[in-house]
Amino acid sequence: MVKIGMMIGDRYEILEKIGTGGMSDVYKAKCHKLNRYVAVKVLKQEFSENENFVSKFRIEAQAAASLMHPNIVNVYDVGAENDIYYIVMELVEGIDHPQKRHGSLGNNMNLWQYETTSSTTYWKC
Repeated sequence: MVKIGMMIGDRYEILEKIGTGGMSDVYKAKCHKLNRYVAVKVLKQEFSENENFVSKFRIEAQAAASLMHPNIVNVYDVGAENDIYYIVMELVEGIDHPQKRHGSLGNNMNLWQYETTSSTTYWKC
């Protein structure tokens, strides 16, 4: 179970929960090796014991890491530690997706997920 203040991968300090989805939670973290803030997507505990879900999570990480586009966040790292499976990616501060649907973005940046049947893509808008 991920807790605020814990370290993952001996480098990512979990600071706060910034999102949740069906299979995973997303946290703001600080990378102590590169001294920068990142987003850490963690497979929910109830799915971490199911090899099918773990496999899908790994495939998602590989697919996201293979994408290169100015409007897609970068994947920095992927790992597993004590049944915690995680993807580390670029953190984009701003408003969340529901706010985007109901108002103007102005000069703010945001991160939202475009879900498809095969994977999740992370867009910077």
